[in-house]
Amino acid sequence: MTAQSPQLAAFVPQLRIAFANSVIPLFWVGLGIGVMSVVASLFITGSMKQQIAATVAMAGAKKDVEQPASGMVT
Repeated sequence: MTAQSPQLAAFVPQLRIAFANSVIPLFWVGLGIGVMSVVASLFITGSMKQQIAATVAMAGAKKDVEQPASGMVT
C-alpha cells in the first residue's frame, strides 16, 4: 500500500503508535476485570441452584415483610 502511495508511508508509523496507544489501555481494563471476576468467584460458595434458591427465599421473605397486614389501613 505504501508503494502505491508514498505520501502515506510517512503516516504509517504514527498511525501504528496511535493504534497501540489506544488499544493498550483497553487490554489493561479487560485484564483487570478478568482478574477481579476470578477473585470474586473464589468467594462465592455453593452451587448455582443453592444461590438461586436462597435469592428466591430472600425475595419471598422480603415480600412478606413489606406487605401490610390485612386488617391494617394504609
